[in-house]
Amino acid sequence: MGDGRIMTTSICPTVAEAGLPSIAYEHLTDPDEAHLAIGQARRQGPIAIGPHGPEVLSYELVRAVLRDPRFVPAVKLVMSAQGVTSGPLWDRATQSILGLEGETHHRLRRLVSKAFTPRGAERLRTLIVDVITELVDPLAGVIALHPLPDDLADFHMLHADAPFEA
Repeated sequence: MGDGRIMTTSICPTVAEAGLPSIAYEHLTDPDEAHLAIGQARRQGPIAIGPHGPEVLSYELVRAVLRDPRFVPAVKLVMSAQGVTSGPLWDRATQSILGLEGETHHRLRRLVSKAFTPRGAERLRTLIVDVITELVDPLAGVIALHPLPDDLADFHMLHADAPFEA
């Protein structure tokens, strides 16, 4: 620039150029095998390229990312990638505390944060186990006979109004 100002350029590698390890676990059916695969990737570094993009693997980095306002929930992005951009499932997911952004998310998070401390979660343990058992037990036989489809959004939409009956 002829007016004496200095122009600087910062070059940052893309995710593909960063040389991050890759991680694959979607083909695994045993959760222990998946945890081993994630552990192996974690030993190589705190970030890996997973089946859907970069994955943060260390507790410390996850905490930092969750507290950094530059990162936002990927609920809308993930649902859009699966072809869900409107309707009851979209509305429910994007209006949940996990799908909200900014001050609305922070206001709701402050309201419920005490329930999700380790001590608060422990107080809710029995209730959580009872609710999950009540929801999952009736489905155990159905899932064994009819495995879930690849597109869970379609499954949810087909069965959203069906009562849970044993």
